This record gives sequence, C-alpha cells and structure tokens, in this order.
Amino acid sequence: MKRSVTEHGSILVTRYDMKEGDSVPLHDHRERPGSEHITIVASGTVVISFPELGQDYVVTGEALFDYEGKQQKHSIRAITDAVLFNVMKGLIT
Repeated sequence: MKRSVTEHGSILVTRYDMKEGDSVPLHDHRERPGSEHITIVASGTVVISFPELGQDYVVTGEALFDYEGKQQKHSIRAITDAVLFNVMKGLIT
C-alpha cells in the first residue's frame, strides 16, 4: 500500500493507493479503539480528505468490512463519512 500525506495548515490529507490484500486499521465513530480492519478485496484507490477542505474522497473497488466481529463485503463508497474520518485519524501517527 502506498500512502502519501499532504499538509494544509493544521489539516493532514492522506491518499492511499491500495491493491488487493491491503488492509488498514479501523476505529469506529464512537472512538472505541479496536483491531478491526478494512481489507481491500479488489483493486482500488482510496482518497480520504477532511471535509474542512471541501474536498470529496474518491473510492473504488470493494472492501471486506469487519465491524464489531461481523464481516461484510461492501462497496468502499458505502462506508460512512464518519467511519472514513476515523479511519484516517487512526492511520495518522
């Protein structure tokens, strides 16, 4: 997985170029730490940006979404803005 980060003031925007088999940590919207992952099961590019920048994220492909012990296959686009926001926060170190 290729990751690039650009800085806009105090806001970080991260772009993830993901391929099949890549996975990223997931933190849900209740800020409960967990070991859940989103795993890409089809080639795709994920661009996640903070809404304060007025930019939309671009998502393609499908993900295996493990949430509270339940695995579901989703279009990545079906994952909510709130979860995407927390995915990004969880990945920025």
